[in-house]
Amino acid sequence: MIYIDDPTLLEDALERFKSSPWASVDTEADSLHHYVEKLCLLQISIPAKDFVIDPLASLDLKPLMTVLEKKPLIFHGADFDLRLLKKHYDFTPASIFDTMIAAQILGYEKQGLADLAHRHCQVVLPKGAQKADWSKRPLDETLLAYAANDTHYLKIIAEIMTEEL
Repeated sequence: MIYIDDPTLLEDALERFKSSPWASVDTEADSLHHYVEKLCLLQISIPAKDFVIDPLASLDLKPLMTVLEKKPLIFHGADFDLRLLKKHYDFTPASIFDTMIAAQILGYEKQGLADLAHRHCQVVLPKGAQKADWSKRPLDETLLAYAANDTHYLKIIAEIMTEEL
């Protein structure tokens, strides 16, 4: 996992994102802890690499949004993420696959990301950080690993579910 809180690191990652055929995306916000929510983390996975990007580090994410808008994107429960990205960056993706909606269509009894990761990837994702205050810095390794896992398995899950659909 690569943590990005510096413009140079973001620039390097942007080149990787441009050449990637797809991206898995998730966000973390502080809406449980603050009245006016803000985007606190943006997680992106591409083939063989996971990134956790820190928007609170005064990074210009507009070039990243421009790249992501053109890619096929994979989300889990995209509604909140898309509203947040639209609000802050006027983000409109060209193509998305939402594993939560796919699980609903397929009639899965358990539709959470941890449930899908266990079902399709045989991994147990920890849930302990679900209600963390993502606006607090520095973020410890446990929170960063939790955040990276939110996108790490989405491509595998989406491929299996696409076959099932």
